[in-house]
Amino acid sequence: MSAQPSPEQLRAGRALLGLEQGLLAHNAGVSIATLRRVEAGTAPPATVRRVADALGRAGVRFIEHGVQLRDRSSALANDRQRRIDELLALADAIPDIDPNFNEDSLYGDDGLPR
Repeated sequence: MSAQPSPEQLRAGRALLGLEQGLLAHNAGVSIATLRRVEAGTAPPATVRRVADALGRAGVRFIEHGVQLRDRSSALANDRQRRIDELLALADAIPDIDPNFNEDSLYGDDGLPR
């Protein structure tokens, strides 16, 4: 669904997940008062999108006249693969160790660290 979800859909998505307003507000990065405005239909579109995105990350899919849960297994697999890719990128960023490095490289002739 490309259009903004309606306040009813947002409330239904939260109810479908069994989320309290405080938890959804925290996950969306808004205050509870702001979430209440979103669910009442009086919040700016960018704020509505933040809440809709948080619900989407939690597994809610907005359809034409309602909401449904996404297939959680594929969402979890995608999230797992994203995390693996991030870790591999971090590992690639670690500089290679000098092949000439050994224990003798750590200490001088006097036995003190270099």
